[in-house]
Amino acid sequence: MAFVREIRSLPLSSPLLLLQFLSFILSTFVDVGGAATAKVPAIYVFGDSTADVGNNNYLPGSAAKANFPHNGIDFPSSRPTGRFSNGYNGIDFLATHMGFRRSPLPFLSLTNKTNHQVMRGLRGINFASGGSGVLDSTGSTITLSKQIQYFATIQSNITARTSRETAEYVISRSLFLISTGGNDIFAFFSQNNSPTNSQKRRFTATLVSECTNHVKALYTLGARKFGVIDVPPIGCCPYPRSLSPTGYREVRTACCGAGRFNGNSGCTPNATYCSNRRQYLFWDLLHPTHTTSRLAALAIFNGSQQFAAPINFRQLIEDSN
Repeated sequence: MAFVREIRSLPLSSPLLLLQFLSFILSTFVDVGGAATAKVPAIYVFGDSTADVGNNNYLPGSAAKANFPHNGIDFPSSRPTGRFSNGYNGIDFLATHMGFRRSPLPFLSLTNKTNHQVMRGLRGINFASGGSGVLDSTGSTITLSKQIQYFATIQSNITARTSRETAEYVISRSLFLISTGGNDIFAFFSQNNSPTNSQKRRFTATLVSECTNHVKALYTLGARKFGVIDVPPIGCCPYPRSLSPTGYREVRTACCGAGRFNGNSGCTPNATYCSNRRQYLFWDLLHPTHTTSRLAALAIFNGSQQFAAPINFRQLIEDSN
């Protein structure tokens, strides 16, 4: 009811514009495949391999890909999609909590599709690219700045198909997820074996400043609801632990990989992988398993301030302001 009353207050200037807007809303809130009603008009995702669902599949020559076995072994139909996981990643599970089937489609999968398929993508798009970071100098994939430029194109398309007022209304009520920063930290310590505290502080300040600029850029484009996923404890990943003589072994060893803690290489078709994947925290040398992502998403979506602050994601999307 509240949503309907708010729609009526929109300046829809003609019957044709009203029809266009209703068509957009129907394609946004109703999943023809039978998924639950979405709690937000759309989800727009930005970040690195923790959020990528296949954009890097479309980058010729990129080494940061996961569109091959054993990735996706627990995904529907056991197919590798480009997710760095044995199944879903955290973004998929957050999307399901919001009434979507899983993460929206990767942006690059839509660039050469028909108009109808592009419109379907307007219920949300995933721009994330494995290997990228907060800084444009991190990685050689789709930078965060470029991801935001891609969204600007989408924002322009929504405006062209409806009106500026309608686009502002829809985008301001959609959720913008950002999951990045780990690759910047890896790059910093790879280039600085023993950084001083002063260097660490300067680097951290640079990251915070750049991340703030990215959020401001999205705000300028109409975004109002932001969910920023923090960088996990990098030193606990199997790769850096494989370099430490005091690292734990136990279940923190990655399920798929090679070498110490399965942290010396990624999950390639020739790598060994575990059969009891539900008991593993990490899927490969850097990424969590399907089960870990499910639990983490639940904590972020509906947990206490220990997991999400100042409010959790459920409270964020229920906020009508």
